[in-house]
Amino acid sequence: MKGLIKAVFPFLGSTKPQSTGGTSDSLYCYSTWLRHLILANNGGMIGIPAEVAELGPGDSLGTGIAALLSGSKKYYALDVYKYWDEAYNLRIFDELVLLFRNRTAVAGPETFPKLTPHLDSYAFPSYLLTDEIMSQSLAENRLTEIRAEIAKPALSNNYIHYFIPWNDPAVIKNDSLDFVYSQSVLQYIDMTTTYSAMQGWLKKGGCMAHVVDMSSLGITKTWNGHWTFSQLEWDLYSYGKKITIKRATLSDHLKYAQQYGFEVLKVIPYTKPNTLIKEQLADEFKQLNVSDLETEIAYIFSKKISNVSQGY
Repeated sequence: MKGLIKAVFPFLGSTKPQSTGGTSDSLYCYSTWLRHLILANNGGMIGIPAEVAELGPGDSLGTGIAALLSGSKKYYALDVYKYWDEAYNLRIFDELVLLFRNRTAVAGPETFPKLTPHLDSYAFPSYLLTDEIMSQSLAENRLTEIRAEIAKPALSNNYIHYFIPWNDPAVIKNDSLDFVYSQSVLQYIDMTTTYSAMQGWLKKGGCMAHVVDMSSLGITKTWNGHWTFSQLEWDLYSYGKKITIKRATLSDHLKYAQQYGFEVLKVIPYTKPNTLIKEQLADEFKQLNVSDLETEIAYIFSKKISNVSQGY
């Protein structure tokens, strides 16, 4: 009904989303980045990636700033809206510097119970972020340069580049990135465009890690009830919304990764009981297997092993 009303009165759905949540907290940004860094190194990436890109940074650039403070040389932020401002990012930056200087432990489930992926140990990863690396990445002259770029963004920046809205895969040079990551973002994206773009950006051997939420995000009473809507019903519901979930499954993401030249090296599924029966599913989803019907969230880590036609 909401979608139908917006179809008749489209101006009701024309406003920009006001907040994404999560990255407004410096400890959340710090813990999110270190989870990705730790698990990527466990999965086959070696050391600190030099050039990284984040899809959907959200309310601040904090997670990417954390990457820079851990030793990455360049960070690309790609989003559809600019949710942050410079003052906000400066506050997050200052707090992140203290967290790294203090070698703060990664915040676990007791602090952020919904934050995935989980780790075996939440201790500060000193085996990765050695005293030598920390000394270099937190050098005062480097911090001053990064802080100046946050305060006055410019195309000539050395450390931080962002593209909003990002809708052109050519915003980043092909074969230039070492690591691409996202946190609860890929459920919103066009899969063909985005997987093709990531395939182009990453160097051969470059890695990507994504936490994907396959749930209805509270839209339906059951956590996976969005798979009971036909495409027409879903289109009506989505009409006029700036951002909507694409209803992709874990199998869909694995298929796209492999199709675009990635080897999937690690999948960590977080499951919930499925209460739907086949007759309740829309025709488009009746073929879903038990694993897809039970996977609410998944961490997917992949490595680029080949080049494929980019299609752009």
